[in-house]
Amino acid sequence: MKPSRYNLYIPLKNKKYVLFNTLSTAIFFVDEELKHAIQKDPSSIPEEAVKDFTTQWALIDDAFNELEVVSVKRNETRFNSPHLSFTILTTTDCNLNCPYCFEKKGDMTMSASTCERVISFMEKFTEVYRPKELNVRIFGGEPLLNTGPMFAILDHFTAYGEECSVDFTADITTNGTLLTQELMDQLENYPMGVAQVTLDGPKPMHNKKRVYHNGKGTYEDIMSALKILQDSSMQPRIRINVDAINKDAIPTLLDDLKDRGLSNVLVYYGIVRPLSQACETYDTSCMTDLEI
Repeated sequence: MKPSRYNLYIPLKNKKYVLFNTLSTAIFFVDEELKHAIQKDPSSIPEEAVKDFTTQWALIDDAFNELEVVSVKRNETRFNSPHLSFTILTTTDCNLNCPYCFEKKGDMTMSASTCERVISFMEKFTEVYRPKELNVRIFGGEPLLNTGPMFAILDHFTAYGEECSVDFTADITTNGTLLTQELMDQLENYPMGVAQVTLDGPKPMHNKKRVYHNGKGTYEDIMSALKILQDSSMQPRIRINVDAINKDAIPTLLDDLKDRGLSNVLVYYGIVRPLSQACETYDTSCMTDLEI
């Protein structure tokens, strides 16, 4: 008997741990003594506990090869999936100047010739994997700064899906500030799915972070975009960034959405975490695991 190489221990208070097996996705709560036994001496663990751990792959037989299991799962995902998805960046440029943005600012914008190569690449992959469902995620930067490639891809694969009996859909992640009714009328001609926009808390907090290059806040412009999306065939979705500064004000934001008639829009929360100890030291707004 041996411990799984995919066991992950997350420390809690009082020398307790969350044991998470990333292969089976099983979760256990263990103390320091049991953690040590799993790692160094599985034979000392009570039989009843061993049964639980082996069932969920936290403990495995000595001859069991986890890497082979991962290889099989990987190949199943690659070659036997009914769903194929591409994320397309039409530009890295953006009309906002959010201080926490992880993307390097620049003006790398997809040209017509690059778009043609992207379409060719996507079509070749689709022919190899032969999925039943094909999804394109339009991303950026701010993708609505460069709509030409977006519409070229939508035109091509809408027709391709009909010709080849592939269920084609497209989603978009946008800051929402460039979305107009005229643009939405164009998008309505395609099988569009989710349109995601982001809010950083109630209006005063949001307008300190998601700002234009001149420092002006974007809250009301995004609310206008949400109204346009709500009245369309697309599925608006709001990502709310939650950090140590705005976490107690999120109910105020939700109340405002309700007052504006947007309570039926799907909301999910993006927890702002430090990517490293350096990030945590630099930006105290990041939330720790204990705070979450």
